Amino acid sequence: MPQRKMILPGFVGLIFILAWASGVVPVSGALPGITPTPSPTGPAPAGPPLSLTLTLLCTFCSLGVVVGLIVLGFVLSMQRRKEGTAEKDA
Repeated sequence: MPQRKMILPGFVGLIFILAWASGVVPVSGALPGITPTPSPTGPAPAGPPLSLTLTLLCTFCSLGVVVGLIVLGFVLSMQRRKEGTAEKDA
């Protein structure tokens, strides 16, 4: 018996699969059972805390420096190998 292939167009197929797997299809844009409640303390802060921002900035800068040094090491080693083979050929 040949296998049947079911072709679902991209986004519509994904929505169908998710709705079928969950068993609940929301009618409106809001998720059932989750409603936002107003905060009694006032408005939320405007952005992330400064400590989090600085920590992420330092982490990613350090990661960038490490990756840059590794790439620089590969580039310099390739140049040395090319120079070494050029000297042997001459």
